[in-house]
Amino acid sequence: MRSRTILLLLTFLIGISLSACGTQIPEPTATAAPSNTPLPTETFTSAPADTQEPTNMPEPTGVSTPTIVPTFELDEIQELPAAGFSYRPILGYITENTSANILTVYDTSKDIIISIMSETNNNEEGQSSEEIIGGFLAALEKRGFGEFIKEEPFSITIGGVEGTAINLTGSMPNSPIEGQAVLVMPSEKQYLFGLALARTGVDQEKWKNEGSKVFSTLLDTIQFIEVQEISGSACPVSSDSTYGYSKDNAIKVGGDAWDGPPRERAYLDSLSGPNGEPVSYVRTGSLEYGDTILDAYQVSYSDAAPVILYIDEYSYEGLMAPSGFICWTPIPLSEP
Repeated sequence: MRSRTILLLLTFLIGISLSACGTQIPEPTATAAPSNTPLPTETFTSAPADTQEPTNMPEPTGVSTPTIVPTFELDEIQELPAAGFSYRPILGYITENTSANILTVYDTSKDIIISIMSETNNNEEGQSSEEIIGGFLAALEKRGFGEFIKEEPFSITIGGVEGTAINLTGSMPNSPIEGQAVLVMPSEKQYLFGLALARTGVDQEKWKNEGSKVFSTLLDTIQFIEVQEISGSACPVSSDSTYGYSKDNAIKVGGDAWDGPPRERAYLDSLSGPNGEPVSYVRTGSLEYGDTILDAYQVSYSDAAPVILYIDEYSYEGLMAPSGFICWTPIPLSEP
């Protein structure tokens, strides 16, 4: 299970990394606003450390980056039942539920990247929190995402559960990084892993001034809830075995060239395997077909063989899950 989650996490992190470097990828959709009445907005301000006024000190010869004290406004509580936790999005930052058990948050410049995931934890080898964190980081390094230098672990509390945090430095494509990894086990069969990274190539204080404060604010909002197994589908499932699998019967999400790519991602992000398995996908290309252009995606989950789904962003029809998949959440798309 952990290897599948690492693959999903890596796919998203690489996509964000390439996007920040100028590679063209579809923009993700932001978290949809819930239909119930919002809770009162809260404001979180990180208090600066007390300092004494210097006496008869010479003026500095260089210009240093000033310490920034960000103020965060929180949106209303969101729940991830399959992941077993709730959180409050931070306004001004993009929030995505990349799969049923992975939450991703990043800023508009994609210089701050946060992923929080929850999984069933058998931990048959009796690994410590520090060893599990090391395993995640080693897997990301092995797959070429970056290199991490770990500092000494220390205690952290998330949702009333004590766990382990490790500050990180290192590098990922085209930039040095700073960040933090955390892990807590709310029960013997569940753990929550969080990874936050900030690019420090342009702004050396990006993690200190902003990234660390965004991450700690988000972690402070997390509360653990009962894990709910996914059963049934949150959207209709097509009874036509060619739906999505055939160029003649492509999945029509609409949106045209501008809005089409994020609509394609929103559609695929809603899918899971038939038993709620997290889905991963990669766009393999596009092709002219008749009077339209289709995008082809390789989609896979668990140990099932990957399949190719064809999506049409230039026309729209009521959306369903293709045969062999279900929706773990309702498809958040209507006719454009």
